[in-house]
Amino acid sequence: HLSPDQMIVKNITMYTIPSADPKTYEISMVMEYEDEFGNEITATEYLGIPVEQVTKLEVADVVTELVEAGNEADLKAQIFNKGRTDISNVIITTTGEGFDVIDNKQIFGTIGKGEIKNYQPTIIPHESGFLEGAINIEYEDVTGKVNTLIHEFEMEVLETYMPEFDIYDWDFEDVVVEMPQEEASNYPVVAGAAAVAVLAGLVINKKRKAKKAEAELDFDDED
Repeated sequence: HLSPDQMIVKNITMYTIPSADPKTYEISMVMEYEDEFGNEITATEYLGIPVEQVTKLEVADVVTELVEAGNEADLKAQIFNKGRTDISNVIITTTGEGFDVIDNKQIFGTIGKGEIKNYQPTIIPHESGFLEGAINIEYEDVTGKVNTLIHEFEMEVLETYMPEFDIYDWDFEDVVVEMPQEEASNYPVVAGAAAVAVLAGLVINKKRKAKKAEAELDFDDED
């Protein structure tokens, strides 16, 4: 019995099946009652019940290469849709200080439920040490709502190796100079010419001494 202007609140608990598509479901509420004269009256109200499935996106297995500052390194990450619905308009970028990113912005149209996508940009660090960055994912769920997921990571960068040496520490006994084939073929000619010139000078000088000694000997014989 309801008196005029009287209100009664009833709570009704409903459950959705796990495989239900996320959308707004329309249900009808039928009410049957009698007026003060005992006439049966029926009334129907329609209600919209929005149903949402769990949207769960994760970043897994983030791996960065150990490199020296100034060199390129690959960042590898897996984007895993662990929810019960597809997500769309997925945009992934990497941000941080101390490094640049090549092929940074990557767009995936749709990642289905249970699907895994690989994100692999190239990082060029400018400084050594432990650098911090973040993988930023923007996506839309089935209701059109834009969501953002940020996954932080850390990478180690080595100092650039610069070998130090002093010319005074060199051991020239171990130095071997290789000459190009054409120059090497001409080298014996030059060296041989110099040797021939020296040898010729020695021979001529020896002949002069011999002739001088012979002339002195002839002079002595005439006396």
